[in-house]
Amino acid sequence: MERMWLSTPQVFNRRRERRKAMLKINKQWIDYYPGENLLQILERADYSPDFVAVEVNGDLIKRKEFQTLLIPDEAVIEVFTIVGGG
Repeated sequence: MERMWLSTPQVFNRRRERRKAMLKINKQWIDYYPGENLLQILERADYSPDFVAVEVNGDLIKRKEFQTLLIPDEAVIEVFTIVGGG
């Protein structure tokens, strides 16, 4: 069997192609899509944005920022569901 040697740029590019972009919501890894905002991620993960509090990488995010906040690759998102009652 013939060996094929790859130059450094080829090795680097192959490693980048294999790595799948992810982010973590409540300890579960999900796919990351570049340019996605927090509101889109919450909706994709079946959370109602009106009834949650959200931390991104340890920072509490205001609800009015959900639509404008772009989430970085490998972000850690904690979603807290708000429950009412009496």
